[in-house]
Amino acid sequence: MVYGDSFKNCCVAIIVPEPEALNKWATEQGKEAAQVVSSQDADFVKVILDEINELGKSRKLNSLEKPKEVYIAGEAFSVENDILTPTFKLKRNIGKKIYQAQIDEMYVKLAARGL
Repeated sequence: MVYGDSFKNCCVAIIVPEPEALNKWATEQGKEAAQVVSSQDADFVKVILDEINELGKSRKLNSLEKPKEVYIAGEAFSVENDILTPTFKLKRNIGKKIYQAQIDEMYVKLAARGL
């Protein structure tokens, strides 16, 4: 879920990594997947941001369309946790409410870095 605050100069994202990719990366790094998520492992976050930037570059997205910070969610978006509709569309307003604290925290981190 990508979120952009109209009063900020960049967007942020809530990411649910593919379990297989997360487990593979964690194993290669000698880490536990659950620990990577719970600690918001900086190395894994960098890998995700690098992949997002590569995709953005190949799709010719401008800098405002690429998230500058990500939060790794431990639970997939689903109908059961009310973040997806029965037709699997994202309920952005619900997602924003659920992850508001993490969104605010990402913007604080970005402000500290001068972004």
